[in-house]
Amino acid sequence: DRRYQAWSVWDTLNPRDMQVFVDNSNIEHLYFIKDLAGTSVKEIESGRYNDEGVAISAYWESPALDGGSIDITKRFIDLGIVLRQLNGILGITIYADGQEIIKETNINGSSSTGYGSSMIGDEWIGGNISSAISELGVTNEPWRLVIKRNSRTIKFRIENNRIDESFAFLGYILGYYPYSYYRFDSDRKVY
Repeated sequence: DRRYQAWSVWDTLNPRDMQVFVDNSNIEHLYFIKDLAGTSVKEIESGRYNDEGVAISAYWESPALDGGSIDITKRFIDLGIVLRQLNGILGITIYADGQEIIKETNINGSSSTGYGSSMIGDEWIGGNISSAISELGVTNEPWRLVIKRNSRTIKFRIENNRIDESFAFLGYILGYYPYSYYRFDSDRKVY
């Protein structure tokens, strides 16, 4: 996405030969050949969140976040995430110390722009990229998820796999209190 310098893996696209075309209105179109035989020419289309009716699966998973101290137990209070252009439902799963799921929830959004592919001949919706930004009034959307859990690490995954829905993940912040170095799980002590 040129507007936010973001990218994602779209493994169902598989373009063969891509070509940028500028029409009479000075609008860029990105065309590509989808099949090996070269018989199916497609266009990357702004405003579409599906691959010819198939959902574009998108997710981001954090590493195990330990606040710089892997051995110290912390009281994780909350997880703050910042999104832009959340269109639809975003699933969020939070894990403690490995793969123990401690929270699963959804966030609903209502943005209405995106990318997809269509056969040549469909109307180009996106128009000029720079004017589209100002018309959309795009803003960052902070969300805070309450955790309230003791753990050494927290990990989270955000995902969406629904037709005509997507999201842009900008960042996160953890709210936590570290416990003392001397507070340590007794089942992990060796005497």
